Order: sequence, then C-alpha cells, then structure tokens
Amino acid sequence: MVYKVIFFLLFCISNVFAQENKQVVNLKQLYKNSLKNNHNITILNNNLLVDKMLNFQIDEDKSKCLIGFYCQSNYNSFIVLEQFAKKNYDEDKTKQNKIILKELQEQKEHKLNDAMLFQISLLYFEVLKLKKDEALLNERISLVKESLELFNKRKKIGLKEEDDLKSWKTELENTKSDLKRVIALKKKRKEQLSYLSNINLDDKILQDYHMQSSEFTILNETVAFYLNNNEKIKNMTSKISNYITSNDIDIKALSFLIETKRNSLEQTKKYKEELQERSKENIKQGQNLSTEHKPWDSKKFDKIVEEKLPLYINAKVTKKEVQDKALLQNLTYTLSNKKIKIRKNVNEVLKKVVSSYKTINNTLISSNTTRKNFIVIKKLYDKAKIDMKTMLDSQNSMLISKKNENNSQYDYLENIMMLFYNTNKIRAVFDKEEKRVLETEIF
Repeated sequence: MVYKVIFFLLFCISNVFAQENKQVVNLKQLYKNSLKNNHNITILNNNLLVDKMLNFQIDEDKSKCLIGFYCQSNYNSFIVLEQFAKKNYDEDKTKQNKIILKELQEQKEHKLNDAMLFQISLLYFEVLKLKKDEALLNERISLVKESLELFNKRKKIGLKEEDDLKSWKTELENTKSDLKRVIALKKKRKEQLSYLSNINLDDKILQDYHMQSSEFTILNETVAFYLNNNEKIKNMTSKISNYITSNDIDIKALSFLIETKRNSLEQTKKYKEELQERSKENIKQGQNLSTEHKPWDSKKFDKIVEEKLPLYINAKVTKKEVQDKALLQNLTYTLSNKKIKIRKNVNEVLKKVVSSYKTINNTLISSNTTRKNFIVIKKLYDKAKIDMKTMLDSQNSMLISKKNENNSQYDYLENIMMLFYNTNKIRAVFDKEEKRVLETEIF
C-alpha cells in the first residue's frame, strides 16, 4: 500500500511538471490569429460554415437572444437589406447611396468574423468544461477502484457481496467509457480551434478563466455588479439598447433607405401633377384630333403622341409609386421590429447574466454539501453499515454537483460574451479601444 501511495505521489508530481512545461494559450491569441487567417465564412441553414471545412450548428437557445450573424434570421435580414441598398444605388448612383452600400458590405465581413469569434468562445469554454469533466471522471474511477479494494477486504473477513462486486465493475466500465468519449470530444474541439486559429493546440493548455478575469469584467467589477436589482437591469437595458440603435449599421441603412423612399415618393407626386397638367393642355390643344378617320400627316401624328404619351408615362409612374409605397411600408415595419428586437434581446441576455451569476453561488453550496455528505456516507459504507446503492448514489450526487459548479462558471462567461457580442464589442477581449468603449460609453 505504501508503494502505491508513493507511486501516486510521483505520478502527480510528474504530471504537474508536464503541465507546467506545456505552453498556455489564451482566448486573445485564438481571436487574433483567427482574424489573420481571412477565413471564408457563411451562414447557411442554421449552420456557421468556415472555408467549407468546418460546419458548426448554431446554438438556437443562444442565437434567439443575439443581434449579430450568429442567428440565421439576422443574417437573412441583412442580406435582404444589402440587396435593397444595391438596388437603390443602381437606380440613383449618388455619393450617399454609394457610402451606405460600402458600409453595409464592410460590416457584412466584420459581422461574419464576429460570428466566428463567438463560435470560438463557445468551443473554448466547451474544452474547459470537458477538461473539468475529464478530471471528475478520473476521480470517479479512483473512487470505484477504492470500493473494489474494500470489497476484497470484506471478502477476506467472510462478507459475501457478489451483487456489489458486479455493480462496481459495471460502474467502472461505464465510467471508463464516458472518459474515452470526453477525451475524444475534447480532442475534436481542440482540433477545430487549431484550424480556426492556425495554432497547433495538441500539446498546449487553454488558459482557464473565471468571473473575475479582467477580460470579462467592467472597470474591475463583474458585469453582474451592474445588474444587482431590477431597476439597474431596466436602466442598463435602455442604455445598451440606445447605444446599439445609435451605432448599428442595419438601423442606419434602414433609416437612410426610408428617408430616400420618402423623398422619392414626394418627387413622384410632383412629377405626376406635372404630367397631369401637360396631358390636360395637350388634350385641350388637339381636341377630337384622335377621332378623325383619315390618313394622318406627320403633324397630326405628333399631336396624338403629345396627347397620349403623358398618359402612358403617368401610368408607369403610378406603378412605380405603388411599388415604392409598399417598399417604404416594409422598410418602416422592419426598422420598428429591429428596434423592438434589440431591446428584447438585450434584456434577455442581461437576465441570463444575472441568472447564471446566482447559479454559481447555488452550485457551489450544493457541491460543498454533497461532498460533505459523501464523506459521511463513505465512512458508513466502509463499516458495512449501509448498502452499495446508497454509497453510489451519494458519490454520483457529489460528482454531478461538482460538474454543475464547474459548468456554472463557464455558462456565466458565455453569457458575458453574448452581451459583448450584442454590443458589437466581442473583440473587447483583446482590443483595448473596444474595451474602453464598453466601460465608458456603454456601461
């Protein structure tokens, strides 16, 4: 037994040194490198496609609270808006029309890259969760092996617990199977991150983060600090929503197109009035001319053209007016919905931040409680005062509570990233200017 303890200690020490020798990579590095790679990014059928090599299914629970392209409907709406702006420019090649179209095209690329950065965040935190899961599964294997050793001791003193032996062996095999699955999934996620960032992560460690990490705080305070009552949540919802609507390219383009269509309709109205006057004048000058049944000379033909042409043009202008009115109504409706959606989504994400922050404390209490209970239960099982099922239930409760505690930290950080993403400031993780805007203009 002494040899086993010494071997275990040596293994732990060597593992620590091995971990220290591995290079640590953080989220900032992955963000920066991925942007350098100029990936070809597409949003299609609720999937984020990168270079036609990686295909990530969009998390619908998260996407429904987001404003950017990590949401199929948002991407589709932007494409339609871009088409409107292009058509508007084709019809009237003014400098302002050109500027709006160019801004939309530039923001399209920026928004696609931000969607990729958000996906990197999700992958990153998933790897950290899986790493913690791996540790817990290894702990479970150790606990099961201890129980098997205890079974052998009991067998020597004449206790017969063959059913327990079978259950512990099944538990051990199941846990080993779960461990293999977790290790394989962690490897796959790291490979995906490696491709996106062009950094080989196989022999590297991802830096861990917590809610106090500077990348996820505002002026050295947790985001939850600014949301610790309903009134603050309401105020922050308004403040953030107003900032987004004042700076969002979709809002800017929609407002511009609406103003353009209004001006166009006003000009059309004046033009129609002019046409009607011209038509009346021409008809007055050439009364009954078009009803004469005799060969026309060139002068008479010109008069008929003068009489009828304004009527034809007027019909054509009227058709365009109807189309423009329908488009104006559609654009106005879209703008109104966009503003409502921004406010709704901001509020939803803020509530998620608060909820996940509270969950951290709740899961910590639960984890500590179940671990203490397990220690008591294990002692009773060692003395053969309780059965194996009670012992196994207690062990599972302890490990599940610890898993929930681990996940709650990363769930909170994911919600912070959702908030940064909605404000178009997801790059604040590495960009000091974007972080400054978050801290001084938004919060």
